[in-house]
Amino acid sequence: MAVQMELAGPESSNIRDWLGGCIVDMFPFPPAQGDKKPDADDLEQVLLQVLEDEFELRLEDDSAYQVCTREWDGGNNG
Repeated sequence: MAVQMELAGPESSNIRDWLGGCIVDMFPFPPAQGDKKPDADDLEQVLLQVLEDEFELRLEDDSAYQVCTREWDGGNNG
């Protein structure tokens, strides 16, 4: 929604793409034995930081964590 409303201005879609790349980079590839994968808390922190820094948007509910946990388990929470 922040991208659709261009809360970060005309660069909003570029920021969205950059955020996706940041999240992908959090996962080791190719995965090696012993590599630590990010957990939902790690993903939530990145999401909250980007929303605040780039979109000047602060979430004060639990929605970022809910999004991260839903995505983390492959969307199997409903």
